[in-house]
Amino acid sequence: MNTPSGVAFVGAGFISYLHLFAIRSNPNVRLVALASRSRDIAENRGRIFNADPYTFDNMGTMLGRKDIDIVCVLSPNSLHAEHALAAIKAGKHIVIEKPMTVTLADADAIVKAAESAGVGIGYAENQVFAPVLMKGRELVEQGAIGKVKSVVGFCGHGGPSKAGWFWKPQFSGGGANIDLGPHTLESALYLAGKPAIKRVKSSQITEAPEGGIDVKAEFVLESDNGIEFTITSSWLEEDDNFYYEVFGEKGSIKCVFAPVPQFVTLFPEQGEPEDIEFPGRFDMHLDKYVASMGYVGQLEHFEKCFRTGAIPSESGTDGRTVLRILGAAYLSAAKQAPVELSSIPSDKTPIQLWLGN
Repeated sequence: MNTPSGVAFVGAGFISYLHLFAIRSNPNVRLVALASRSRDIAENRGRIFNADPYTFDNMGTMLGRKDIDIVCVLSPNSLHAEHALAAIKAGKHIVIEKPMTVTLADADAIVKAAESAGVGIGYAENQVFAPVLMKGRELVEQGAIGKVKSVVGFCGHGGPSKAGWFWKPQFSGGGANIDLGPHTLESALYLAGKPAIKRVKSSQITEAPEGGIDVKAEFVLESDNGIEFTITSSWLEEDDNFYYEVFGEKGSIKCVFAPVPQFVTLFPEQGEPEDIEFPGRFDMHLDKYVASMGYVGQLEHFEKCFRTGAIPSESGTDGRTVLRILGAAYLSAAKQAPVELSSIPSDKTPIQLWLGN
């Protein structure tokens, strides 16, 4: 058996726990180090995670370690580019949380740097590795509903803690549409086979009562092959509500990602709805729960790709595409007009495109 790949976390917030559970379920990887903005947090997480602690200030020392092969970029959005580029320069493969960056210029720089360094990028969009969505995609591929005509995606919850950086545009680059939008958008695209998007046809974004950040976004996309996507991401929901509906010529499929238990239901044009089984559906043990959210399959896929030299199915190019589409949605809401994807400025954050600053 090969020696497990060494993993380092850059960022030690809530999301790091989910990545940790995925690592502990995979014998091919092991967490060896982590870095945080705070020395106290780094040392606390280091004890909990059994990893050597560092701060962002001395991250270079961590990245210089020869026992680190993969770096998971889990820091605030505005720091993704800095941390990803540092890891790539050190010759490490990277797994980068959504959104990939806060500007297209930074996304381009990461993709170019990784290509030059010969390292891989895994764009951490966990939902497309969740069995519930994989089963939905399988049904679409098998022709269960015929040719896809439209897709609806909805991701909503009550919003993150207002004490955190998610509500600060200088760190986040946007609100609900940057926090949840990458999930809603990429999962909807995945279910339809990731067609190329032509333009944002329309977009409506709701601003927080105190102003300065979006709390809900709904936009409509048109793909090159004529599929229409309606994408909604919201911080205004009382409960978690994540679902996707794919409509075809012969019926529809609905995938309920949250709340648990998850469901896939086939609604044929003729006949009764059918509840579709998929692996781990009703197993709510913690490790199985993390697997049901896609984190386990995501890590397995990325590690294998890095080891074999294959391009991940969720790559830096995918992360850049998602950011471009979300930016177009913000700009469309500002203009109240359709926006072509080719017209997005590369040096503006999504929320700057919306607020015009």
